[in-house]
Amino acid sequence: MEITIDLMQLMLILLIIVGVATGIFLIILFARLIGTLKRASKLLDQIDAPLTSTLSQLPDLIKKVDGISDNVAVLTVSINESVPAIMKDAQAITGLTRAGVEAVGGAAKSVGESISSFFQPSESSQNNSLGAIINIIGQVVGVVSYFTTQKKDKARSKGHNHRNR
Repeated sequence: MEITIDLMQLMLILLIIVGVATGIFLIILFARLIGTLKRASKLLDQIDAPLTSTLSQLPDLIKKVDGISDNVAVLTVSINESVPAIMKDAQAITGLTRAGVEAVGGAAKSVGESISSFFQPSESSQNNSLGAIINIIGQVVGVVSYFTTQKKDKARSKGHNHRNR
């Protein structure tokens, strides 16, 4: 028994088998693709409302961010102006305090010396006593006048600074 197969018929049968297999593969591929697209469509439908809401709020958010950045700019300018003035005032207060302490120390020393000379016996005790009392009074008046002039100067500089701003 001899079987003869025509080569063209064999090729035709093989092409038909390959075509059917390719068709089945494409049908399965398209079915899965359709399922995937349905799920993607459902997901897009679910996020559509929140996304639309967020996009509608975006202009207001941008305006608020612009307002915040404007406020930060104003604060920065204010800080740049205020901090040097505060530092200058702190330096002035430190200087005034140092001068006040030195004045009080000098006055205390002078008062101490005057009191000690007041109670020390000497040949001209009446002249020394009167001179010591005058010296003590002068020192007290000097300390009081120093602090009162400093308060007046500070009040004037505050009033001047407020007018400049």
